[in-house]
Amino acid sequence: MALFEPEAADVLGLMTGFKIHGWMIKHYLTDDELLTIDRALRAAGVPLLIEAEPLNPPDPNECQHSESFEGPYEIESLQRLANLDVHVAAIAIEQPHTYAVLSDLPGSCQYSLERTLDELKVWITDAKAIYPDVIVGSIEGLWVQFEDPGRDYATWLDGFEQATGEPLPFIHVDVDWTRPDWVDVLRDIEAEADARGVPFGVLYNGTLSNVLDSGEWLQLTAERIAEYETVGGGTPQHVNVQSWVELPDQILPDGDTEAFAHLLSRYRGTQTDVVDTSVTTAEGSSVLSGVIVDQNGAGVPGQTVTIGIVPTDGSPTTTTHTGIVPEFASEALVLVRAHVEGPKPGETDIQILDVTFVEEGGPNLVPNGDFSSGSTSWPSYGEPVGEVSFGGGQMNIEASPEEIVYVDGDRFGVTPGSEYEFTVTMGGTDASIGTVGISIAFISSTEEARDTILFAPSTIGLGTAESGPDGTFELPLGEGVESFDVVVHVSGDAVTWPVTRRTSISE
Repeated sequence: MALFEPEAADVLGLMTGFKIHGWMIKHYLTDDELLTIDRALRAAGVPLLIEAEPLNPPDPNECQHSESFEGPYEIESLQRLANLDVHVAAIAIEQPHTYAVLSDLPGSCQYSLERTLDELKVWITDAKAIYPDVIVGSIEGLWVQFEDPGRDYATWLDGFEQATGEPLPFIHVDVDWTRPDWVDVLRDIEAEADARGVPFGVLYNGTLSNVLDSGEWLQLTAERIAEYETVGGGTPQHVNVQSWVELPDQILPDGDTEAFAHLLSRYRGTQTDVVDTSVTTAEGSSVLSGVIVDQNGAGVPGQTVTIGIVPTDGSPTTTTHTGIVPEFASEALVLVRAHVEGPKPGETDIQILDVTFVEEGGPNLVPNGDFSSGSTSWPSYGEPVGEVSFGGGQMNIEASPEEIVYVDGDRFGVTPGSEYEFTVTMGGTDASIGTVGISIAFISSTEEARDTILFAPSTIGLGTAESGPDGTFELPLGEGVESFDVVVHVSGDAVTWPVTRRTSISE
């Protein structure tokens, strides 16, 4: 609540909108707190947005209650705000298309688009009976298992306009950051929105299972914004910085690099880029060089530059996820999936060399995780099934886009609440990226949870350098990978925005 005190007016001035979820209004915020927020936002000229779940709670005999199904209670909250004379400028409805139509999670409603829009139209009418001038836009999800999100968003945008007679006032995307092609897919969605004149936005955050403190959360948020807007060329009209987890754990002060507010001022600070990246070879050794520049093209000194390579010749790389074993789980198993349960269809040709699951630094618990015993513990099936073979200490998967592969490893015991590392070493063609997922599945008699690594070549770190007075840097390159892209990452600092550039280089 300190954000809404007079001394925080400058921080509010960094925003063009402030959003509160309907759950906060219903369960947590008092009338006095809502009035304090309203007064501060009005004084700063910052509109208030409400995030609301607009659909009716489903019949439990038909499907399970999930996000988006709080419609009547959200109307009650809007009426409460109106009774307090709190001004609401806009409502962001929370993922009705994603949860009611597209979701294939167990118990999902899987309504028709028409049914969902019919319910939504009634809810919007009820909301505008309370706030006649309110703008009602939409948030929708970008999940890892969605095969053609551009098409899905086009369907939603067109369906809304046909049902209501007017285009959506805005569309915001809630991204599953584990999706390796999220930048490209977001650009596709932005293009669909632009073609229809619908303002487009992204919900940026630093949420990931292994992010443990506020500084990491904020840095990862900044890097995702930079990856989409600086590197990926995205141009969202609405930039949403939003958290629904316990991080960051403070809003103020603006000058504290671990405070939420600081991210806003940093976004408006020095923008960076990496230019003139090249490799030179002399006397048998290769050196990578480049320049860090600001938005005016001037060199930026004193920046830490992290350099790596991404193999483009199919060479194997290793990816590790960390987490906590769920309290319900007593067993786990490794699942390999090609073209199903998340991974997209494609021309798949990958090699899995090692799968490791360890608790608290202990031994590998995955039976035959190094494939030294061939196909033992790794039965495969599917219809039509792709080719799964074993040899040389690896699992090989080849599948056309029409074929699928299921491989279920043997079960093993796990310890609820223990810290784990789940590691997969694999290689494959560029066409295979995103087509295969390797999951550690935690199970009990009634519940299941998965941590999934999608196939994509990982960056092999080479080291760090520091930009000189003119922004230049250089670092010797190693040997071993014949074909690769160079990845140069600038983490930034308290006032400098991060950037990552990936460049194909020929020595």
